Formats: sequence, structure tokens, C-alpha cells
Amino acid sequence: MDKKRIALAGLAMLAAAECAHAATQLQIDTARTKAAVWLITQQKGDGNWSSGQGADISVTAQTAAGLLAAGVKGFPVNNAGVWLGNADAQSVDALARQIRAKVVPFANLNAQHDKLLTWKTYPARSIWGTYPQYGTSFSDTGLAILATVPFSYGTQLSELGNAVYCNILPVQSAAGGWPHIPATVAATTPSSASGGAVLPTTMTLLALNAVRAKFGWDTNACGSSSYTITTAVQNAANWLLSQKNGDGGVGEKGVSTIFSTALAYQGIRAARPSDAALPGLIDYVISRQDANGSWGNEPMQTGLVLEQLATLATQPLDTDGDGIPDEVEVILGSNPTIADARSLADKGNGNTQPGTTTPLALSVSATVNQAFNYTLTSTIGISPFTWNLIGGALPPGLALSSSGLISGVPSQLGSYTFQYASTDSGAPQITRPTLGLITVIRRTPGTGDLNGDGKVDLADVILAQQIALGKMAPTVAQLAAGDVAPDTDPDGVIDASDVAWIARKLLKLR
Repeated sequence: MDKKRIALAGLAMLAAAECAHAATQLQIDTARTKAAVWLITQQKGDGNWSSGQGADISVTAQTAAGLLAAGVKGFPVNNAGVWLGNADAQSVDALARQIRAKVVPFANLNAQHDKLLTWKTYPARSIWGTYPQYGTSFSDTGLAILATVPFSYGTQLSELGNAVYCNILPVQSAAGGWPHIPATVAATTPSSASGGAVLPTTMTLLALNAVRAKFGWDTNACGSSSYTITTAVQNAANWLLSQKNGDGGVGEKGVSTIFSTALAYQGIRAARPSDAALPGLIDYVISRQDANGSWGNEPMQTGLVLEQLATLATQPLDTDGDGIPDEVEVILGSNPTIADARSLADKGNGNTQPGTTTPLALSVSATVNQAFNYTLTSTIGISPFTWNLIGGALPPGLALSSSGLISGVPSQLGSYTFQYASTDSGAPQITRPTLGLITVIRRTPGTGDLNGDGKVDLADVILAQQIALGKMAPTVAQLAAGDVAPDTDPDGVIDASDVAWIARKLLKLR
């Protein structure tokens, strides 16, 4: 009994040692593609993404910025730019985001920039509130500075300096954050003006970073007090990190949100591109992506997350040069080798014109680390046919024979687009190129019962340990039963994470 207790104690320690792994490049790329597809399908026919809450300009600008960062440069982004160029912004947030989206024709931005400068709250300082000449908001001021800094400041430079060193840096809290609005009289100060908040802290950090990069400013004084931008930026990044919660996300008062986590990632990355906390924030948002590719069915939030994922994703391929990445076209059912005229085969939600598309002739799923066999067929030409791969790539582990058999054991998850051609035996011969898609998915999670006795016990844990250590090869049945981790998303092998999962089940911890 003592040995069993010792063994169980060791298993408990093993289970407690489970840790999350950083998202793989494939997971990042897949999340980006799914988000881009969802946003494209939600775009209105006139180019905007309506929130239904009076924030159409801000939502459309952020969504377009996310798509642009993700490699979408075709009609969806161009149409959004035209809509934004004709939209009449009524708030500082909307006008600043309209300029920053970088999808409006540049000739229009000069007028919008000049208009934003007239909306300052104080004539001698670059400070903005929510609406023209109304109040002070650190979120809106940060956005407005980010929108105006790329332009030539001229006589506005001294006003920007006054704002940075006399209105922004002195208000930073000792912990490093900025509130939504400045604190006033202590007895009447609202909670939004005390401490810090993720949105104003991130926007202010980004604005200070932009000012430092553009003008080379760092240490300067306001009155008898001296302030340093570099120090303020690093303190702000530390404050954002302090808002990270036990679930891996970021949010004030211990409540994580997707929006706050994406904002924090943006701010921390701007201050410290190699910060060790950044992968964990990406893990948090990827793990909470909805099945349809969005985050919460909210275009603005999805666009913000997409913009951050794009900083890590691989450069997407656009074979036909129409501005829509190949992987996006494949999911939408369009041919990535033929340029689309407008949207994507009328995939939006109204008033779009379909482009030229060719349907997929092959779209099947394979299971990672499981044998796969699929025989291609053709109805055009005289048999027998000879088959060749002419573009793209099959999933690693699969190969195409000249007889048309795709076979092997796929070893990597993901969606793989490829072109193949069939050549018949007629005279003259007919060669027909065709588009295919094979999606490699994870296997169905096992139960943990490796020895098939109908229960999970110590014998199953020992079996899993032996397999994980490479001391024995699993049978097909053992692999199916023992491949249990990660939850609902097994990876096709039995390793330490599976052993820990089974041990936790044995110990009634799951």
C-alpha cells in the first residue's frame, strides 16, 4: 500500500506539472486566416462593418487595419477605404482611427488631419477629448497623436511638446498606468480617473513611442519637473503586465477580456518586442477564438486581434495577385490562381459582385498520424490517366502517385492547398489542371483506458508512461485510447501531457 501511495503521490506531482505550450506557427497562421475569412464575409456591400451602436467608422477602420496587416489588399480593404473616405466622423476616436487605418486615399487624409487638429481641447496643447473641443481623454489624446504625428507638425510641434511633458507624463500613476480621464478634485474624482485602465495606457504608450521615434524626444522638463519618455513607456508596459490574470488574459479588476489582452499585447510589444509574456497573451486569444473565426462575433475586436496576430504570422501567398491570400480564397471557395474581380464569389452579406471563381474539385479531411488513401478520378478524356502535382503542396507525409493515389501518413496539422493535373491517353492528349484541398485534423480524443478493461487505473498510467518514454510502441487501439491531450484537441501521439491527463483522471482531478 505504501508503494501505491508513493506512486499516486508522484502521479499527482506529474499532473500538477502540466503547463501550457506556446502557440505554434501553424496555429497562429490558422487563426489569422479564419479571422480574415470571417471579416470578409461580414462586410457590408458599401464597404463598412456596422456595429449597430453608432461606431461604424471606428469599427470599419480597425477592421480594415486588421485585414491590411494580415495581407488582405484587395477589394474588401479598398472598398472599406472608399467608404471611410466618404464617412463623416463626429468623434475624435472615429476621426483618428479613420486616419490611422491607412486605407483612405491619401489625398483625403490631409483634410482629415487638419480637421483633427482643430478639434483640440486647448489651443496651445495637443490634448483631445471625446468630441471636438470637449474635455480631456487619454484614450482619445493617444489616438489623435498617433494619427497626427506622421504628418508634418510645423507650428504644432510646441503644442505637442506642451501636451507630452506637461499634461501626459505628469499624470502617469506611480504604478505606470493612465486613467481614462484626468483626476480632478479628490472628493469628486470618478473611479475612471483613478489608477489606470488598459485602453488609455496602451494608447498613451503607443503615442509616446511614436513621438520619440519621430522627433527623437526623450528627457525634457515642464516647470521644475523633468520627465523621460523611455522611462514612462517601460513603466506603462510594466503596468499592463500587472493586469495579467490567472487565466492568462489581461483585464482590470481581475476580469480578462479579449479586447484588453490584444491591447496589452500591442502596447507591451511596442515597448519590449521580446518580452517573455507576449507568447502567453497570444495563446490566450487564440484559445478563445470562436469556431466561425471571430472573437465574440465583433468585427472591431476581431480586427484588433487580427492586427496583433499578423505581427507573428508568416507572409501569406497570393498566387493570382488579387490582394486576397490563397488560404483565404480556398476557404471561401475561390480559385487562388484566378484573380477575383470584386469581392469573393458574393461571400459578403449583400450588394457585392461575384468574381471569377473555379470550385474545388477535391476537398477532404485526413487525420494526423493516421494512414490516408484517396484516389483521384477524372471524367474528361480517355483513360488511363497520368497524374502530377503542379502547384502548392500536399500535407507532409502524403504523396501523389502517377496513378492518382494520394497516400501516406500526414504528420502536420493544417489546411494544404495544391494543384494537380490529369493527362489522358487520347491523341491529342488532354491535360486538365484542378485545385485540391486536404485539411489535416486531430484525431478524436481517447478515454485514457489503454488496456481496454473499461476503466482508467494505474495500469493505464504505466502503459502511457512506457509509450511516452519510447520503451514500447503503441498499438492502434492504445494510441486511440491514450491520445487524450490537449483537451478536445489531441496531437496524435502519447507523450508526457497525455500521461499527466490520465493521471489526473485516475486521481479524480478531472
